[in-house]
Amino acid sequence: MYRYGSEIACIAVIKSSKVNFTLASSHCEQMGANLVSVKTLDKLQMLIEILGDSTNFWVGLDDMVEEGTYVWREDGQVAFKINATYSSRQMAEVAMNGLWDHPREPNNYADNEDCIQLKQSTTHGELRLNDYKCFTRSKFICEERIRFV
Repeated sequence: MYRYGSEIACIAVIKSSKVNFTLASSHCEQMGANLVSVKTLDKLQMLIEILGDSTNFWVGLDDMVEEGTYVWREDGQVAFKINATYSSRQMAEVAMNGLWDHPREPNNYADNEDCIQLKQSTTHGELRLNDYKCFTRSKFICEERIRFV
C-alpha cells in the first residue's frame, strides 16, 4: 500500500519476469488486479518514488481496439481520443496533463505502438508514459482496486 499526495494505491511491481503487454495484463488479472493506471501527476510521482531508476514497465493503457482511442484497463474509461483536428500530443496533453515522455508522444511509431509503458524520459529526467510495441517483453506494475467499506 502506497500513498503520495491525493493518491493511495495497492501496488505490486513485477521486475522478475519480463513479458509482453497481454501476458502482463493477464498476470495482473490472475492476482485480482489490473495493470496500474497512471491518471494523475500524484500517481506518477508515487511510481517514481517506488521505482527509482528502474524503467520500462507496462501500465494499463492502450489503443489496441481502436487506433487513437486510449483506454484504461482498470475501468474501460477512455483516457483520450485522437481526432483529425488535434495531434496526438495535443490530445494527450489536454487529457493527461504532462504525463507523457516527449512532445511527440504518443506517436504510434511505424504504426506499431499500441501499448503504454513507463520509461526513463530524456526530456524530463524521470519516468513518463510512452507508447511502445505490445509484443516487447517488459516488467510490469499491477494495482488492486482499493475498496472502502
